[in-house]
Amino acid sequence: MKKPLESIEFWIAAILIAFMPAVLILFNPASGGAVIAGNQDIFHWLAVTAAVYLALSTPVFFYTKHRLNEKYQPIMKLHVFGNILALLLITFHATFQTPVRFIKVALDFLGPTLYISLMFLLITGFVMRFRFSGRYRPAFRYLHVSLVVTFYLLVFFHVMTVLHIF
Repeated sequence: MKKPLESIEFWIAAILIAFMPAVLILFNPASGGAVIAGNQDIFHWLAVTAAVYLALSTPVFFYTKHRLNEKYQPIMKLHVFGNILALLLITFHATFQTPVRFIKVALDFLGPTLYISLMFLLITGFVMRFRFSGRYRPAFRYLHVSLVVTFYLLVFFHVMTVLHIF
């Protein structure tokens, strides 16, 4: 792999990640200059689709990574960009949920905790993919895999809370 700053893959991923704070600011209905792009239900279902993608693609990635070593680079690119785009869709959902259900969010904290864990998952994956972890790679890998487990647990409890099962 090329040096990260010489790789087009790095710059595309960095631009997509940098777009997330812009989404949080520009599309937030509570901000004065908010850009409202349609109904929030659209972003809800896009986020559900993104979460299902993340939940299903992660074990598929893990399985194919260990079984199809010769196809590792294309599989890794799909993993990186698919997950970044999924998190971008989830960012739209989080943006619309924050002002609408502020009191509910303050009470259960599952949504914000889930979003923060996904951001840490993204950061650890980005650091490992573009080899910024150096000698701390085993620690980043441990944290990355642990955050995947956290993601599944939080999604389960978040869905149960939203469906009023818990």
